[in-house]
Amino acid sequence: RILLTNDVSSVNHTSYGAVIDARGILWGASLDRNHLFRMDPADHSMKVFPMGHNVYGLGLDRNQRLFFSGGGSGTLTRFNLLTEQVEWEIGGLSTPRGVAVTDDGDVWVANSGSTTVLRYNNEGRLKATIQVGNTPTGVSVDADGKVWAVNNGDEYISRIDPATDKVVLAK
Repeated sequence: RILLTNDVSSVNHTSYGAVIDARGILWGASLDRNHLFRMDPADHSMKVFPMGHNVYGLGLDRNQRLFFSGGGSGTLTRFNLLTEQVEWEIGGLSTPRGVAVTDDGDVWVANSGSTTVLRYNNEGRLKATIQVGNTPTGVSVDADGKVWAVNNGDEYISRIDPATDKVVLAK
């Protein structure tokens, strides 16, 4: 049952993916509109933040920061949800897509243009490159803190142990 709908056409947004922060604010990826979307469900206010490139995967940390990948632009961005400002952006990734953040604040990125998942610290320093298979597209964190990657280019999913940065299961 649909409880509520919001028309986002006034801000020229097409929804792709979304996360909800600790304050209940919805943040959305646009993919084809090159912006980050913000909606407050309390008052239905909407706002977009032009990024100059697409916004694909979204991941939140515990310190009110949103990390998002730029897909074809090869970027990873940290956006402060309280100040609503980009804090840093790094480039040179190979078609980054899915993004997840572990409890330690590390950022995990499915690097679809390669066969890897990239692990960054919260300040954007690369900590590990982990081979997972053909065209990794999505990443998530399970209840045990393990990172899962799913590949779009083959039939495999991989479970990564953050303690060792090794794939401990591939199916």
